[in-house]
Amino acid sequence: MLQINVNITNKIFFILKSPYLILNFYPFRSFPSIKHINPGNNSLSEERIMVIKMTINDRIKSIRNSLNLTQTKFAERIAISTSYLAAIELGNKRAHERVVRLIINEFNISEQWLTAGKGEMYNTDWDASLAKVTTLFKSLSPEVQACAVEQLDALSDLERSLKS
Repeated sequence: MLQINVNITNKIFFILKSPYLILNFYPFRSFPSIKHINPGNNSLSEERIMVIKMTINDRIKSIRNSLNLTQTKFAERIAISTSYLAAIELGNKRAHERVVRLIINEFNISEQWLTAGKGEMYNTDWDASLAKVTTLFKSLSPEVQACAVEQLDALSDLERSLKS
């Protein structure tokens, strides 16, 4: 239910009500106010937080940032132009199904998270594998770690050349 009210300072604000949450959006205020209702004793607590509804475009940018990739490198990995990726991230273009599939497969991203914003960003199987590799890598000497990184780079280059 959406209500429009006027508070005592004559600023218009919107209240989105649910059984346990009231979310106020005040114009020209960077942080909305959230009031939590405790149904047990009908007490009300308030905290100011930033509420952001992420779109699929925002989630794509979030993936790229979490991987510490430039737009150029990210676009290369999923075989799209940098300008198309920039337009997606800015919200000027939508991500086509093909691009969504490429991102999911290339970076092991959860489809549910990317398309609907639900769950975790990465598939949990991949997280377990990454944790195992990280543990193994940390147990190696610095010389062997350097060799392992070189081998992984070579494997990555080989895989990219086979895909082309």
